[in-house]
Amino acid sequence: MRRTVLAVVGALGCLLAMMTGAAGAETRRFALVVANGRSLDPEVRPLEFADDDAARWAELFDVVADRVELLAVLDAPSQRVFAREAARASPPDRPNLLATLGSLYAQMERERAAGREVVFYFVLIGHGDIGPGGEGYVSLLDGPFGRTDLYREVIARSPATINHIIVDACNSYF
Repeated sequence: MRRTVLAVVGALGCLLAMMTGAAGAETRRFALVVANGRSLDPEVRPLEFADDDAARWAELFDVVADRVELLAVLDAPSQRVFAREAARASPPDRPNLLATLGSLYAQMERERAAGREVVFYFVLIGHGDIGPGGEGYVSLLDGPFGRTDLYREVIARSPATINHIIVDACNSYF
């Protein structure tokens, strides 16, 4: 059986996301944090702290997860504060996102085949908007990552026993 938890970021949502994971010594945890402070709309100002939020999420998951991946571009001040996270971060674009998901899913499948429970945390931070067809999306560096992408590429493909999906973006409901 597989469960997916979808939470819009808030203090309670974050706390519940961390607490509702499978328990036990035979549990493996994986996290992918994706953040982009730039909107696809050039008229929209960049988010000032999306990169800091991503680095903090990565630090948090480093404490509880077996593997943490970070897709974000940290600005100069954030690189000084979060040097470790900046050094390991990759750009938050579609090719990197899909490649990282593929690598994580392969490792998760191996863990499941070995009889372990697998918990996956997917955190998406950035400018959210609603496309012409009414579908919500979050801006990656090279294009939108929409609701359909979230369902198709993250939730449907994930081999995890439990998936936690955390979206910190405007219009995240969509």
